Amino acid sequence: MLGFAVGVLKTRAGGNLQTGRRRGVVNMKSRLPSNSAGDLYVDSSCIDCDVCRWMVPDVFDRAQGQSAVLHQPVGDDMMRKALQAAVACPVGSIRTETPNPLAKAARDDFPIPVHETLVDIYYNGFNSEKSFSANSYLVVDEELGGVLIDSPRYNSALAKSIEKKCGDLGVKYMVLTHSDDVADHARWAERFGLTRIMHKNQIRSFNGTNDVEMVLEGEGPWEISKNLNILFVPGHSSGCIALHDIKNKTLLSGDFYAFSARKGTISGFPDYNHFSWQTQVENMTKVTRMDLNFGTSSAASVKARFTLLWVCERELCGHGPAQRRTSQEEAAFTPERL
Repeated sequence: MLGFAVGVLKTRAGGNLQTGRRRGVVNMKSRLPSNSAGDLYVDSSCIDCDVCRWMVPDVFDRAQGQSAVLHQPVGDDMMRKALQAAVACPVGSIRTETPNPLAKAARDDFPIPVHETLVDIYYNGFNSEKSFSANSYLVVDEELGGVLIDSPRYNSALAKSIEKKCGDLGVKYMVLTHSDDVADHARWAERFGLTRIMHKNQIRSFNGTNDVEMVLEGEGPWEISKNLNILFVPGHSSGCIALHDIKNKTLLSGDFYAFSARKGTISGFPDYNHFSWQTQVENMTKVTRMDLNFGTSSAASVKARFTLLWVCERELCGHGPAQRRTSQEEAAFTPERL
């Protein structure tokens, strides 16, 4: 079970942690001084995206504007989780000074079940720098097969693991919630022969989404299976969509909004709004009336009538400093006020 809110796994194999992208000689000068003494560390390439911190808060924390290993992992279980965070890291900033035998297993753990109470919803890990470390998810639908929500960084090992999860039905769709989080969508489409779904208002030629196979128009909703609906939730951008998993009472919401563990409230991150904050607030209000499961160990902290899973971006997985600010509009969405 992920200690959660939304997302996990990637790496650059700096030093001797060779779980992912680049191999190279350890450069001890790049080790951030804020790291605790020990084998695991974060280097100076960290972009402060927050992925490792929400994944393994007992190991990683924020220090001097970047992530750092404040407590060295104790035991194989904690080390494996820390190495999963290394795989999820979009820029490969998490390294080890010596080879770790758990590195490959940590890579192969993905996709990881989001939560024990949710059936067939997985976090893909392998976050991409192209989308500033946005999380991608996999829903395995008994009617359709696999449905990817947004795009992880392309990785052949992850592709094989996703295929295994989906079985004979394969991977049918990729729901692109908005233009910011498309990452390696074209490579995934080619690998699986899947159909990419995106709203017309978010199509962009610069990121290749002008080639998506299914373009949504209007305000929906759009049913893609008996269990899965796509909802139109503009606000953050003019064409944001979200995937509603009816069986799990879960909304996979992209950047539409998320629960901020740090602030103890729902946030729409107005500083990163690209379209209309008023429209976003209206849609956030509508979603709070839906029958959704929070689906995490922190559910008790939220009123029963406001149960929303963080399968979107936990605090946007650190999408900039907006997650650390408070606005009057966001304050209206505290659990106590809903």
